[in-house]
Order: sequence, then C-alpha cells, then structure tokens
Amino acid sequence: MFKSKKGQILAFAVVFIIIMAFGFILVNKGGTAKTVASIGNKQVNILSAYAEAEKAREYVKFSAEHSAALAAQELDVATTQDCFAGLDKTTFEAAFTENMLKYLEIYNSTDKELNVSALMYTYDYDYQDNLVTVKAFAQEPGIVVKSNRIDFTYTIQGYVETDFTCSEYQEYSKKKFLPI
Repeated sequence: MFKSKKGQILAFAVVFIIIMAFGFILVNKGGTAKTVASIGNKQVNILSAYAEAEKAREYVKFSAEHSAALAAQELDVATTQDCFAGLDKTTFEAAFTENMLKYLEIYNSTDKELNVSALMYTYDYDYQDNLVTVKAFAQEPGIVVKSNRIDFTYTIQGYVETDFTCSEYQEYSKKKFLPI
C-alpha cells in the first residue's frame, strides 16, 4: 500500500492517534457514571428496618426446623421412611415449644441501632406419616422493629410455615445437635 517508509510511519501514526483518541473518549465516558437515584438517611433506616424484620422471620423459620429436629431426637423418633407415623403429638409439641422458646429468647439484632421486639409465637401442627408441618403465628402486633436513629417503627406479619420431612430429620440425626 505505502511503498515508502515515511508513508508507512505516517499511516501507523494516524491509526495510533485515532485508536488512542477513541480509548480516551471511552475511558472518560465510563468514568463519569451518573447517579440515577440517591436515597437519604431516613430511607436507609427504613430499608435497614425492613431487612432486619425479614432476617428475624428467617431466624424464626430456621429455629422452627431446628426445634422440630431436636424434639424428634429427644423423643428418639426412628429415622425410617415414615418416621412420624407413631409420634406422640402432645409430647412432641411440648418439646418443640420448649426448644423454640429458647431460640426466640436469644435472638438479637445485629444492628445496634435497631431494636426487635420480643418474638412471641403460637403454633399449629399438621402431622403426616413422613412430614410434620409447623405453622408459627406471631402474636399481635407481629415482628416490630424500632429504629434508634429516627422515630420510626416497622411492623411485619410474623407468620412462618415450615415442613419438616423424614429425610430432613435423617440429615439432622446424623449430627446429634446439642440443645441450647
């Protein structure tokens, strides 16, 4: 294309300058990101309270599963396919409630600026041969999160439902958890 050395150097220099210019333009465009939306401190506190309430609800759900496993272990329930077939329901419910109360008493918020009300629940059970369903209902007013930063209280319904199957119980029974 270019027969002389000067022509080749000139073509290379022009292409190099064009590539550098495009690179410079692209880098500067990407570096100046526009803020689409920003939120203030009050909105951050509201979102933190919501997240804390959801975390408390998940804690209750995990505690229900764990309490069901501990109650089954305390009653020496067999790890068979239909492990809950001959379950003494009254004794199971008493052991479950006792374990669950211990878990609910020790719950603390990880955010020091948020206070979570005492978690108080009532329970309803549904039994099948290979499954126990625990429905936990938060007593009124539910899960209440109070912010110490701003005058704000967030309330969420504390309903939790968990199915505890024989296969899950078999996994728990391999570990032999210590009660709290």
